[in-house]
Amino acid sequence: MQVRDALRSVCLVLSAVPVLWLAGCASTPDEKSPAAEAAERSTAPEHPIAAIVEASNKPEPIGMLLVTLDQEITAWNNLFLMAQTEVERSKARNLEKTIMTTAYNRRAELLEQLETGPPNNRIVAAAALGFTRDPSVQSPLLAALDDQHPEVVSSALIGLWLLGRADTPLDRIAAQLTGGETEDVRTNAALCLSTLVRAGARGESAQPALRVGMVDRAATVRAHCALALAELGDTDSFQAIADMLNEDTTLSIAAGARAISFMAKQDVKLRGKAARALVTVWLRADEPVKSSLFRSMVELSGTNYGTDEEEWSKWATRLP
Repeated sequence: MQVRDALRSVCLVLSAVPVLWLAGCASTPDEKSPAAEAAERSTAPEHPIAAIVEASNKPEPIGMLLVTLDQEITAWNNLFLMAQTEVERSKARNLEKTIMTTAYNRRAELLEQLETGPPNNRIVAAAALGFTRDPSVQSPLLAALDDQHPEVVSSALIGLWLLGRADTPLDRIAAQLTGGETEDVRTNAALCLSTLVRAGARGESAQPALRVGMVDRAATVRAHCALALAELGDTDSFQAIADMLNEDTTLSIAAGARAISFMAKQDVKLRGKAARALVTVWLRADEPVKSSLFRSMVELSGTNYGTDEEEWSKWATRLP
């Protein structure tokens, strides 16, 4: 069982960004000499259809490519977060395949933009490179975590999240979780760490950084950290995660509930503590929190007492 399905609603922080055209894209061509014009005429296609075919075979200019990718990634992000029906989920998958194909085929140019382009180009390129699923982009994306622009760092974290490789070094990602300049950076660092840990990545810096993230002021950061610590089986963090059930946001409560349920299923000694924490808050909760807690209770208990408060209380009380 994985913790991944707990909170799709906090998975991604991306927004549409304007893309700077490359210098010279809109420059005025130099005037041509009569000899040059004559040479062009001598090599020009003899039929209009030839010009159309020739133009269609040319790759989209890098400026236009980045504009298109930015729009498609934003649309995919919205579908990924909001899809409710199978039709909508299918649209998200198809759009992801489109982005993946384009980004993979143009990855050399995207890498060039990530390393030497203006900031807005680097932002789009970093996210797009993650869609390639190509191991060769891992190192440039890690290097981009040292970028002076937080938006580029945030996007590079998304790229690494999309790659999801178990061999990803975690030190730089952990550093962005504990010292990231913006909430988006820290949230994406927590998301990235959580996903990579689940994929099997390990590093000495991960667990300490995730523990620090548990006291971050942003609920999104705490939510991802709780799920990641549960994945690591960090029983020393159990109480800190259980305390999230008493926070004010549905996001924090849902993440805390899912995390302690997961931990208690892995460690029988935690079952009683987790059950009593869940039931105590469930009894006084309103929707939608009540439903989130209920799902975690059913998952942990392996049974379903429905809305019977007395039966749920008995279940929690009799566990050691």
